Amino acid sequence: MAREFQESRRERRRNKDEVQLYGSLVKLFGEKGPRDTLKRMEQLLGQQRKQEEYLAGERVYKPRVGK
Repeated sequence: MAREFQESRRERRRNKDEVQLYGSLVKLFGEKGPRDTLKRMEQLLGQQRKQEEYLAGERVYKPRVGK
């Protein structure tokens, strides 16, 4: 049961990472009538690079219980 819980947490983390990675792209193309498309795409590219660096980096998970 503990293993299933651990796998569930890992799957949630992978899904959350996907949402963070592609959420801004979906938001950009989901809007109606974007005016400054090129400028917004440049901003999106910068945000995307920062997000990819964060997600590919080393993350440490600390338990919340047992303090």
